[in-house]
Amino acid sequence: MICAIQESEISLLYIYPLTISTKVGCASVLRCLRGFFLFEADMLSLLNTIYSQFTSDSTLTSAFPGGLHRDQAPEGTAMPYLVSKVVSSQTHQTYANASRSFTQIRFSAFGIGHDATGILAQTLISRLDFALLTLPSGANDSILRLDEPTPVLHAHDGQGNDVWEWGVTYEYAVTA
Repeated sequence: MICAIQESEISLLYIYPLTISTKVGCASVLRCLRGFFLFEADMLSLLNTIYSQFTSDSTLTSAFPGGLHRDQAPEGTAMPYLVSKVVSSQTHQTYANASRSFTQIRFSAFGIGHDATGILAQTLISRLDFALLTLPSGANDSILRLDEPTPVLHAHDGQGNDVWEWGVTYEYAVTA
């Protein structure tokens, strides 16, 4: 949201989560805007790299033959499967036009049976812990598991089996 424009200067520029007050020239504003929109591209880059990491890891594709899905798996997806969901994302900008984002992603393993799905969640954790990603732009300089996997019982599947979800959250730090 741009609050006030005065000829070639902007009096107050507000872009969530970045606020620039005082008068700045148009070139500075454009750099900030480019940085803001670049962050959205960096998010997509991070999510696509996570998906590529999953599909290229035979241990994960064997453990989760139903695949990795964003936000929600399609109805009828073969179990077990994974769902990734962005929980939060914050970007810290600097004057030098660099940024560092912290993105929290919740991975949920869905499967039949409490213990069986829990073991699959441990397989996921063993592959994600300390596994920095190679991004097409920017650098993933840290990954942190924020919690221990926790189980949730869901409705029964079509055959009357208990469907369990084991979820765990990671934070990816990316410097651009």
